[in-house]
Amino acid sequence: MSWFAALFLVALSTFAQLRATAAETNKPLLFAFYHPWYGTPGGSAKQWYKWDSFRFPDRYKPERVLANGRREIASMDYPLIGPYDQGDREVVRWHFRLAKAAGIDGFLCSWWKFHPSRSPWDQWQTELFEKVLLPVAQEENFKVAVIDECAHYVRSYDQLLWRITNCLPPLSKHSAYLKIKTQPAWFIYQVWDDWLTPTQAQRYVTEAEAAVGDVFWIFDKLKAVGTSSDVGAKMFIQPEWLRIGRIDCFGTYSYFGHWRDVRKENIAALYSGFVQNVRDAGKQVALPVSPGHDNTPVSAEPCAIPRNAGATMKKFLRAVDSAKPEIVVVCSWNEWLETTQVEPSATWDDPYLYLKILAEWRGKNWKQPPLPH
Repeated sequence: MSWFAALFLVALSTFAQLRATAAETNKPLLFAFYHPWYGTPGGSAKQWYKWDSFRFPDRYKPERVLANGRREIASMDYPLIGPYDQGDREVVRWHFRLAKAAGIDGFLCSWWKFHPSRSPWDQWQTELFEKVLLPVAQEENFKVAVIDECAHYVRSYDQLLWRITNCLPPLSKHSAYLKIKTQPAWFIYQVWDDWLTPTQAQRYVTEAEAAVGDVFWIFDKLKAVGTSSDVGAKMFIQPEWLRIGRIDCFGTYSYFGHWRDVRKENIAALYSGFVQNVRDAGKQVALPVSPGHDNTPVSAEPCAIPRNAGATMKKFLRAVDSAKPEIVVVCSWNEWLETTQVEPSATWDDPYLYLKILAEWRGKNWKQPPLPH
């Protein structure tokens, strides 16, 4: 058997396993947005990364230790294990084991690799994915894939194309890289009015697949507009984007970036309408679920959506049950800066509350993994 045939069989088996897991509980595939960008002076980063605030650097300084023994980090919550360095394989292993215990099938990981490399942080964060996340995911029988954030933050078509054509081929050969329908997954993060036009996107996916082969594309291009309906809004993908044949799936990173109504009947109505809009074009749908939101540490005009002890997340889960997307993505696993994380927090009465909610929704008996060494 050729190496290509063997790789194809592994990919096919992986997708079959993911679908079988979802089918057992009559639920969609479940992923989570994962941010591999946290560093500490005592870890592999050799300095603080992302535990301070880019908006208020003097207000949140993790080198300060407060009276309660905790560090002054840029978050409204506090990690159960304290500020960590993701170069630590045991921290990452713990994250993967927690995710599996909660019924999460894989992580979509923030990706910032530039050509040429722009900073030590860029180099360090890229190495985390290649030298820590993928090997540990393989050891833990877990899956990871890329969410390309530069499609939003860097206005460069050449950078966008370089990242996938140069980075995906070696990444996708790894057995731990997430594949859907035997194709390596690649998530494009952008907002609806971003710089990439439909014409450029058509060119991008065509040129990328000519270089790397078939890709399972998930594009973030959701738009929300106000209406006179009872819900007050509708969510949809613009027709010119839906006509791009190679794009497999449309979704969004965040609900609160578009609409901040968390009444369960309204979330359900918005989600169902969005799913119908995308399905009518023959595409799959990825919908986010969120535990809450508070970006006070990084915004001059913060948005705070209360968690209500898990009630907010349960509303989203009921909405996706009604809408029936192919994919659900937790927003987020560990975005501490915006306080959307489900990773265990010392701030909550039950540090594992949100993982238990996900496990129950996925039909799993929660079994708590041991803390990392």
